[in-house]
Amino acid sequence: MPTVSFLYRSRKDFAPLTMRFEHKAKQYHVTTKYPVSRNDFKTYYRKKNTKTGEDKIQFRKAQDSFYNELNDIEEYVLKQFYKLDDESIISKNWLKKVYDNYLNPGNQSTESHFVTYWFDYKIDNHHKFINSNKTYGLSPDRLKGLRNIKEIVIIYELERLNRKLKLSDLTQEGFDDIEDFLLDLEYKPTSIHKVLSDIKMIGKVARKNDMTLTPNYDGIEIKRPKVRDADEDVIYLTESELQTIAELDLKQDYLINARKWLLLGCYTGQRLGDQLNKLLNNVVKTKKGLAVELTQGKTSTKVVIPVHPNIEDFLKPENKPRVITNQKVNDYIKEICKLAEINEMIDDKKREFVKEIFLAGKKRKLFRKVKGKRPKHEYIASHTGRRTFCMMYYGKEGFTIQDIMAVSGHTTEKSFLAYINKTNDRHMDAFIKEFDRIREMNAEN
Repeated sequence: MPTVSFLYRSRKDFAPLTMRFEHKAKQYHVTTKYPVSRNDFKTYYRKKNTKTGEDKIQFRKAQDSFYNELNDIEEYVLKQFYKLDDESIISKNWLKKVYDNYLNPGNQSTESHFVTYWFDYKIDNHHKFINSNKTYGLSPDRLKGLRNIKEIVIIYELERLNRKLKLSDLTQEGFDDIEDFLLDLEYKPTSIHKVLSDIKMIGKVARKNDMTLTPNYDGIEIKRPKVRDADEDVIYLTESELQTIAELDLKQDYLINARKWLLLGCYTGQRLGDQLNKLLNNVVKTKKGLAVELTQGKTSTKVVIPVHPNIEDFLKPENKPRVITNQKVNDYIKEICKLAEINEMIDDKKREFVKEIFLAGKKRKLFRKVKGKRPKHEYIASHTGRRTFCMMYYGKEGFTIQDIMAVSGHTTEKSFLAYINKTNDRHMDAFIKEFDRIREMNAEN
């Protein structure tokens, strides 16, 4: 059962009370606009009345007077709680909004004019929003992304504006200023595009809730950068490199375990999240052989994955890899590939420490993707496995792009080719056939 209580948390003798909302062993606090003296709080708040006669009557009157507004607040908060369809939205922000509505019944909160308010609104009401799969509810990764971008907005407010970002600031000039700020912090163009796009999306959420945006809001331009440089390589492991990794004599148990995850990724083409959470538990025997049937977490795409002979052993109960964190997989497989002497020099981008700065009063380390020539093993990560699978079968005799997509989960040929940085060259077949015919004619003559 939820409870509402009030605390005196100030060192001053006269200060506003703090409201505490407690539910399922979690506590949320909001400072009220109900100031009392420290002495009155100690005297009247939940203190037993030990007086008698007239003194008892006077004490009760004073205590009732003290409790009047607190009882009203408590009743209002509990009513709002019992109206909820989804208790997962309960947070400090939720409690603050409930209290704001208590103070301003029937009026829009002044907070609703600020951009961060609508980030909180979407996060708290995520179950009411349609996701990319056309169903309701945002994924944990999407919610994490919204929280991260809200934090970037707060940093912009503190470091650039010296005030809160308003909906009325969301003009073309306003978006351009945010872009300039992020460029100064050395954010890459694709990250800036993501931040600006989500801020613009949040404005549309506010508009659907009867907030007024700036004129020509929909016409505000956010330039889309190139996803991948034309000369940027797709990092993947060759079949000979995979064989070297598989035959490597590893001594440490943690590396042996990580190798299994790397090879599972390379031979199934699945994202690490689906490997860790679904792959090992969805092995089935079909008429055509052993397979894994799962629904991908990111896109809800159903895939059927034929089990490669090189990973059959990892699917046996006694040989299944232990589940570890994504970060540990990424760290360990780099170590494995270094031991396997996968040292080809690659000119590509890698996340590196750039500089240390102070933002919002806190020391922060800036990491950005920096281009340079490095040994290939430094670029290997869990996602390399998925690209390795696609490249292993791309162009191989007997396999079509659609065959590979049926396992990788790509829904369009365009997205698949962009993923491996290739262009569709099927038009070449007709030309080559014609050119061969011309060569034969020339040879006869």
